[in-house]
Amino acid sequence: MADHGASQSPAPSRPATALVRGDTRSHRMQQSQHSNPFDDSKATTDERLGLVSWRPPAFELHATISATAVWPANTYPELAGACEKLKLTAAFTMRCEVAQHVLEKLKPGQTEMAMGGHDTILPVVESLHELATTDTSVVKRDYACLVRQEGVVLLWAQSMDGLMQHASQMEDTLMGSLWGVAMPTRRMMRGMDSMSPRRSVAPSLAPSDYAPSRDLNSFAVPTVPSTYHYTSDKAFMGTNTPQVDVKTLDTDEMSVLDAEDQEALGPIKRPFILTHSLMIGLASCLIIAAQSVEVGQILLEVHALGREGLNRLAMLATVPIFLFFGLFFFTILVVCVFQLVGPIQDIKTGKSKFYSAVKPDRKKHPNIEWPHITIQMPVYKEGLKGVIQPTVRSLLPAIAHYEQMGGSANIFVCEDGMQVVSPEIAQLRKDFYEANGIGWVARPPHNKDGFVRAGRFKKASNMNYALDFTLRLEEELTARITARRHELGWADDDFEHQLDLDEEDRLYDDAMAKILADDQGKTWAEGNVRMGDIILIVDSDTQVPVDCLHLAALEMEESPEVAIIQHASGVMQVTHSWFENAITYFTNLVYKAIAFSVGNGDMAAFVGHNAFLRWKALQSIRFKSDDGTRDLFWSESHVSEDFDVALRLQTNGFIVRLATYHNGDFKEGVSLTIFDELLRWEKYAYGCSELLFNPIHKWIYKGIFTPMVWKILTSNIKTTAKFTIFGYIGTYYAIASAFPLSLLNYFVIGWYATEVDQVYVDSWRLFPALVAMFQVISPICYAIYRHRVGDANFFRAYWEGLKWNAFFIVFFGGLSWHLSYALLAHLFSLPIEWASTAKEIEAGGFFVSIENVWKTYKWVIMFNVPLCVGMVYLGQFAPYDWTINTFVAIVPLSTQLAGHLLLPLLSIL
Repeated sequence: MADHGASQSPAPSRPATALVRGDTRSHRMQQSQHSNPFDDSKATTDERLGLVSWRPPAFELHATISATAVWPANTYPELAGACEKLKLTAAFTMRCEVAQHVLEKLKPGQTEMAMGGHDTILPVVESLHELATTDTSVVKRDYACLVRQEGVVLLWAQSMDGLMQHASQMEDTLMGSLWGVAMPTRRMMRGMDSMSPRRSVAPSLAPSDYAPSRDLNSFAVPTVPSTYHYTSDKAFMGTNTPQVDVKTLDTDEMSVLDAEDQEALGPIKRPFILTHSLMIGLASCLIIAAQSVEVGQILLEVHALGREGLNRLAMLATVPIFLFFGLFFFTILVVCVFQLVGPIQDIKTGKSKFYSAVKPDRKKHPNIEWPHITIQMPVYKEGLKGVIQPTVRSLLPAIAHYEQMGGSANIFVCEDGMQVVSPEIAQLRKDFYEANGIGWVARPPHNKDGFVRAGRFKKASNMNYALDFTLRLEEELTARITARRHELGWADDDFEHQLDLDEEDRLYDDAMAKILADDQGKTWAEGNVRMGDIILIVDSDTQVPVDCLHLAALEMEESPEVAIIQHASGVMQVTHSWFENAITYFTNLVYKAIAFSVGNGDMAAFVGHNAFLRWKALQSIRFKSDDGTRDLFWSESHVSEDFDVALRLQTNGFIVRLATYHNGDFKEGVSLTIFDELLRWEKYAYGCSELLFNPIHKWIYKGIFTPMVWKILTSNIKTTAKFTIFGYIGTYYAIASAFPLSLLNYFVIGWYATEVDQVYVDSWRLFPALVAMFQVISPICYAIYRHRVGDANFFRAYWEGLKWNAFFIVFFGGLSWHLSYALLAHLFSLPIEWASTAKEIEAGGFFVSIENVWKTYKWVIMFNVPLCVGMVYLGQFAPYDWTINTFVAIVPLSTQLAGHLLLPLLSIL
């Protein structure tokens, strides 16, 4: 049927070409059956088709190597020009009988062809010359177009390996269009009509990533399969991967709704679930009852002893502290009961005020105007090939799917590493972003020419800098568009007249050049950096489901009060090491626990990534920097900038919602080493201290507690959500206090047991309760909960928890020292810094591990080893009056010492 490359027979009526950029496989293609050369002498003037190889400037290996190689010599010069213009990696022309039939069906002036009943849209251009010079309707992500004058189909891919498969799939698509319905449709807008001259394109065809190039020459990322094959039984249900069949509902199908559907078009009713409120109420009753026993004992002693016992009232000062520490424990106790016998349907299929377990129904939004979505990705020094490229490879199919629906999207990278890495790596990043249509903004390095990257964890200031640049660019562009409209005599309220897209592109380029010039070289930026109505924030090590954009747009459309849709994430594993497997299990446990809580009515948390934000809502909470020169959206004075944003939005009346209907297809990277995980916990602990307390040296003039505490207490958010917030924060203080309180208990019980008041609760009385709760009761209840929601059967779920039990005993047993330092570092303004978590496995070895262990744990080892020796001495060799051999004193401290000394050993493995 088709001839991919020159035909196997030398007949010149069915030739094809391949044009390759930066791919050394061109010679192999010439030798293959897909590129068997036809006789040049038989080629007519109109059939100068052939092979061109082009190497991007960033990848020149040697000055003597030509960047362009043409075969045969009479190849259309316009073909190479089109490749240069579109920055194609590999292009291929195909001429076959099927293509000729399709071309014959084109109507005059038609600019696109809907293949296979609107499932695939193929651009149409007049000629290769027009494509190489003036045509702007075709962009790289289209991956194919029909060329009317030359009578060919032009295809392109990332490498020769994928190109051959793409050509074969294209033939199948063309054949399918002859059997189906092929009719002209309105070309999808490439971006926002009135606001975005940098438009995203509706890719309907993309080569499958069958055998991607293994070298850096193919720095453009393959995106989605060559064709979307849709099946009616999965209408708008979305997909997990680009290869899964989905169906876009036909417009005619959407226009006919039954009476039930018509009624359902109204506002979605989302109930306010009170189950969580009941759980927090019961937990509060339990902890109050427990503390009341201690308070009652103190009052009895005071009553019995009279004035001599008044000093015991000082013990009442510990009540709020241990209420703070113990709230999480009693909450878990109640949660375990509800996991066993509580309602579960709200979690499995609920659509409540703060929770969505079911995807939005497309039928209920037949007239939706798809908003433009910006995917914002902050990056630093992560590897291009190992981290950033796989993330972009995941994002592009989602954009393709959304554009297939009629929407538009762009990727906006907040580049904190561009001006820090070497010029060679920076150039690779620039070429990669340009090749994939990615806009980016990069700020200067820290302390360069006095520039300060604010904050301990630089993510917030990175995003603020990029958004500030975007706002300035938007203001300049709006002024230029308004001036141009006035030049043309158009009134401001004249919406019938609009500038053409090429002119908006030119104005955009001029505006960006002006803002960059104003920054005097401080800022680097390229591409489309404008913001859409919705922002998807992702980390540099992320994978997203292909249907996530249109589902988020639907949910934002039906819930205008929602400012953030936080998606529950799965884990994108890199090394599958034993440690990564353990943290994967723990991460999944955390997200399932959050889903249980929010599904039962708790307010959703915002974790800072894999979340959709409403741009207008974010703009409504912006504030001025200390010097008054910049608009800030993210707090640069908090490590937990995501919590700060969520709180400001919620106190302004917006809602943060958790969505679980993607079933973990949103994926995030986790710590690859214990060192990174410890830093992550330290950062969280430091952030909690920032939220609660001012540094001690500010207590005199600012008070003990931060304004954030009073804001939480006086805000209009749910009362039980406030308990949840403080209970969560209290867990870090409880873990941090485990080691110092066990040490204190060791000496108090060991030396002063007979003098200690009965009100004193020694560590031993707490120890069995903690072991029973977190090592026995909670794992069993969690396994039953997973069984009830259909995540796993009970025995598998319980075994997964039991398998990692010993590791988490050691890990959490060795965490107290590190969290204590983080909390004290904030209170006493001690030095502490965090780099971004490693996204790729680094070179290691035994001696490298020993060096890292000593660097991380040297103070832990230097303190705990002498303490172990001291415990042995006091237990066996000390004078009688100094001996400590009481079981209840030794065991709690011994478990802490074991955890702190075993954790460095695990770090070596």
